[in-house]
Amino acid sequence: FGTCAAKQRILITHGTRDEIISLEHANKTYEVLTQQGIPFDLKIFDKPHSFNLKEEVPFLEETLKNWISAS
Repeated sequence: FGTCAAKQRILITHGTRDEIISLEHANKTYEVLTQQGIPFDLKIFDKPHSFNLKEEVPFLEETLKNWISAS
């Protein structure tokens, strides 16, 4: 990873019922990011491998507003 990676705001969402990429498998990737010093926020939703508009959009909106106001 380049030096810019540690300065980025990264948000990852994952589903507990993801049938394509299991949470257990994804956690291995998240561990690598952590070991490399890449900061990220992780939000787990009860969903399959999809985008849950009803739950995720309000969460994303609030997260982005918080990030912008903290800048």
